Amino acid sequence: PFDEAQIKQYLQQVFGNRNSDQLYDTLKSIHNLAELAERPVLLNFLVEIIDDLEALVLSNQKITTASVYDRVVHKSFDRDKFKHEIPVEIKEIVLEEIACFLWKRADRRVSFSKLAKFLSEFLANGSAAMKKLYFQKEEEALYKDLRNATLLVRSDEKDFGFSHTSVQEYFLARYLINKIQLQEYKNLDVDLISPETIQFCVDLIVQMPFGDLQEVNKGISEGFEIGDVLCRKILFDIVLADAQR
Repeated sequence: PFDEAQIKQYLQQVFGNRNSDQLYDTLKSIHNLAELAERPVLLNFLVEIIDDLEALVLSNQKITTASVYDRVVHKSFDRDKFKHEIPVEIKEIVLEEIACFLWKRADRRVSFSKLAKFLSEFLANGSAAMKKLYFQKEEEALYKDLRNATLLVRSDEKDFGFSHTSVQEYFLARYLINKIQLQEYKNLDVDLISPETIQFCVDLIVQMPFGDLQEVNKGISEGFEIGDVLCRKILFDIVLADAQR
């Protein structure tokens, strides 16, 4: 990982005569972005959107952490556009599911063989588009895509996890909001949800279109009535964080 001095040096190299201290302060002003910048690959993505972020900060416009991560994630997808075997719209759903799958593991990591098995089962039992993808594409091509063209990284121990905890929290929040909206309460059996994940959930709700927002609000109300303990705990934390916003 880069330290602060290395990040500033990199920013200076990329942006020439612009003030690297000010650029770094822009990253620090938004939750976890300075920490994200410690990862060279993620720093590359942040550099590509830093002008947008700086303009938003200077104009005092509302910036949610989720909206920033939306940009980082889609920038990473754009960069890898020639590697995609799995369409981006499906890949985003896959990453949401993987985020939840790994969150339930103590070390938040998994061997590639288990990750590949998870992908196969998810696609084979998913939507019509997912089934078509699974049965028409070579499995090895799908696994290669998952291995090389997503926000997952391999550790020295040869297992896989997200490139940064906050990226996993972002996708986990998307997973939770999606399940609430669909009222799939049995899939909200997730424990020890971090405050950062809950804040991502609130951000995602804030930026939703009105129709989706109504569905989420209905999902929250119904979930309090029929969800189990873990489900109700997640819903309570989201409602509380939203009220404190």
